[in-house]
Amino acid sequence: MHGLPARQTASHAAAAPAVPSGGTAMSIVPSSPDARNGGIDRGERDERHLARALALARQGYDEGGCPIGAVLFELDTGAVLGEGHNGLVQEGNPILHGEMAALRSAGRMANRHRTTMVTTLQPCFMCAGAIAMFGIPRVVVGDTANAGSDETIRFLRARGVEVVVMDPATSAAAAGCIALGARARRERPELWLEDWGGGPNPALLEAPPRVDSWDSVPMPRPRED
Repeated sequence: MHGLPARQTASHAAAAPAVPSGGTAMSIVPSSPDARNGGIDRGERDERHLARALALARQGYDEGGCPIGAVLFELDTGAVLGEGHNGLVQEGNPILHGEMAALRSAGRMANRHRTTMVTTLQPCFMCAGAIAMFGIPRVVVGDTANAGSDETIRFLRARGVEVVVMDPATSAAAAGCIALGARARRERPELWLEDWGGGPNPALLEAPPRVDSWDSVPMPRPRED
């Protein structure tokens, strides 16, 4: 699915604001033709795939689940490789976020280096980690307004991932994603919080001792037989 509750990063809460105090507003990327892809209007293609992800999210919500959908498509051709929606309720699976469902649908691949992940809601750290691990170079996001922090956006961009946040002023699909996320938080706050791991763990709120480098981490000694 599917950053913590408002989708949860470390500081998310079920009713977290779009930009926390001291936070940074998300950058909005307008639609524009991309000469590197033969003049393909990436914005138009992103809108089409985001509309499909939104339809999947609505399907999941109608089934009683969390409304997050995702589509993985091939960067050069725009062909859909996999798609899905959050399966927490439907499958009883807490790690089946929308992005994970799309990856599962796509199945085995030698690599995913020429793909784009489209998601209705800003990725959580689990999904952002999967995106980074698989080397997915581009992510399109429909809704950051219902995320409590931009941590995962910064996490991905720091690793060279292009993160496109669709503008709800010009994207009907993005506006729909934001409206659906707000509806879910209003109508099913407990489910929303559960999907984000139940909220921050108080025992983890205190920062652990800082490790400046792996050289300072104690390593097990080899056995002396």
